[in-house]
Amino acid sequence: MAGVIFFFSHSREFIKINKIYSVYFLNVARPLFDNKKGSRHFLSEEEKARAEVLKKYRLERYEKEVEAAKKARGRIKIKFLDNRFGVVNVTLNKKLTVPMLADTGASMVVISRDVANRLGLKDLDEKGKIVAILADGSSTRAIPITLDSIQVGSSSAKNIRAAVTETPPGAGIDGLLGMTFLGNFHVKMDAKENSLVLEKY
Repeated sequence: MAGVIFFFSHSREFIKINKIYSVYFLNVARPLFDNKKGSRHFLSEEEKARAEVLKKYRLERYEKEVEAAKKARGRIKIKFLDNRFGVVNVTLNKKLTVPMLADTGASMVVISRDVANRLGLKDLDEKGKIVAILADGSSTRAIPITLDSIQVGSSSAKNIRAAVTETPPGAGIDGLLGMTFLGNFHVKMDAKENSLVLEKY
């Protein structure tokens, strides 16, 4: 108990978890002791089962409350597609959803020519090509555009600078979710949870 309280001190979660264990102590742990005799009583199997159910319920409720609090302050967790690290569904201009690779090493969002055509972006300035830097350090010629909006999970941003390349950046993905979008958030690639975590600044 002391270890848990020490770990969560100075955090907002401390108050919640402290309440949970306080209730657990009053309803389960405290009856184990007889204050008058100072002796310890042992729970029956039925009482142990009830205690475990209560403990599990309290912890599950705490986890849900913490997750809700994270969402309330703009922290969103998006599962990777088909267990492919970094690959998530991305909705472009509120009309087209495609798999893209979240790439903090890419200087900007990159989509393929095919995706641009499906978005109706046909009159592109072929003469105004720029150099887009990719995560592996390589560069490619691309046409600069501005996307009206990009949404990943419930996280979104508007007027995002992007670039159109002739071919997709990799097999099974239609683009790179680069820093012109990701730069709006604290970004974490959570391999353990198999998720992309975005939190607003």
